[in-house]
Amino acid sequence: HLPVDGYLAVLGALLAGSATLSPFATAAALRISVQ
Repeated sequence: HLPVDGYLAVLGALLAGSATLSPFATAAALRISVQ
């Protein structure tokens, strides 16, 4: 099992990645839906 620190680090990295990628994903979806 992972230690709690490692689990929190992975969770934080996933959260940061989704927070940074979601605006690009929504913009791409809007462009596709508009076209």
